[in-house]
Amino acid sequence: MKTPILMTLTALAIAAPISEAQAQIYTGVVSGRLRFYQNQGNYCPSTRDCSGAQYLESEYHTYQPVRDVKVYVETSGGTLIGSGSTDQNGDFSIGWFQLFSYNGTARVYFTGAHKDNRFRFQTPSGGTHKYQTANFTLSNGGTIDIGTKNWGSSSDPKTMVNAYDGAVSMWTNSLSKSNRMLNNFNDVVIYAFSSTEPYDCGTSCASGTRNDIQLDANAAYKPQARVMHEMGHIASYDASPRSRPSQNYCYPNAPTSGCTWSFTTPEWRSSSFEEGLATYLSDSAFYYWWANDPRTCNSTGACSGTNSETETSKGPSSNCATDEGRWALTTIRYLWDVYDGVNDSNFTDDVRRERYEIIDTLAAFPSGFNDHEKNEPFDSSWNVDNRDGHSGYDFYYNELYNHSAGINSYALRQNNCYP
Repeated sequence: MKTPILMTLTALAIAAPISEAQAQIYTGVVSGRLRFYQNQGNYCPSTRDCSGAQYLESEYHTYQPVRDVKVYVETSGGTLIGSGSTDQNGDFSIGWFQLFSYNGTARVYFTGAHKDNRFRFQTPSGGTHKYQTANFTLSNGGTIDIGTKNWGSSSDPKTMVNAYDGAVSMWTNSLSKSNRMLNNFNDVVIYAFSSTEPYDCGTSCASGTRNDIQLDANAAYKPQARVMHEMGHIASYDASPRSRPSQNYCYPNAPTSGCTWSFTTPEWRSSSFEEGLATYLSDSAFYYWWANDPRTCNSTGACSGTNSETETSKGPSSNCATDEGRWALTTIRYLWDVYDGVNDSNFTDDVRRERYEIIDTLAAFPSGFNDHEKNEPFDSSWNVDNRDGHSGYDFYYNELYNHSAGINSYALRQNNCYP
């Protein structure tokens, strides 16, 4: 019992020579607003029915808030003296603190880290993207408003800040609606931008086991098909951690690499379901369930053409193209019909389930390697034995028999070419 007392007295003795007068404390507040030049595609154009759309053409090529990002205050010498975050309007108000010495000039910066640690952007080599203001003069004991600071322009849009906006849209509008994601989707590292570093994955890719995403060199302005889609893969893994067989895109050949891909490329069903699921989650970040004309695409512009329509159903099966049930687009349309409340032209859609229920269905897959179980594509020795396992049919089965709500979406599968 003597040791703690001795340590306390020693600490007091060390601290004693510093008088109250010597302990100079300097404090104040810095406020302002951060914006960026919006250059992402996938907006809803004014020529289309945009009811239920969350990203409109009127926002495209305008300055928009840098939302929910961590913000830092540092002295002109680089010493960190305060931190906080922006709100949904890009506004921030941060208290700063200096002890003993006072540097009267400072700057504000952000790095693409979400305020609640959901994700953070890094360079391909693991470095930091840093966007900082010019130096300004602090107000000791007062507040300095640095006004609105804009990043980017029509001739020089900022790639990372645009991709960050896509990521924050995905989190705020889609994934955060799930308690399972609130608990499990954390500290995802997003490497931007390279097709070969830190991994050689061709286009963009995601790893649930590593908890990271790599965005390719052309990904910045394709939010639905790139950063939001890859976050959908992480969400899928976080809802139901499992392994996936590789090189599943080149149906009917496997394993094979180097084949081309599109929303209408036939795939093994374990892949077409996973790709469609990740894209559905990203689409639901840009469109509410009551949207009359929701779209999906891999484009830097507005999504156009028949193959971008997620509210189009082709069923019954007599109307389906060969292997249409293996398309990622077919899974997207099926899951959208589970989510939305808009009737298709050829049938009544009255299922209408929330985003979180679709995510919870993934968690309802039982552990194991058998039919309808989450590691179904493998046998118990982890050899691939069913590349069509963990498909849209398995989703339907678990949604009906293992989800607590017992959701029956059979008619939706039937009218979407049986994904």
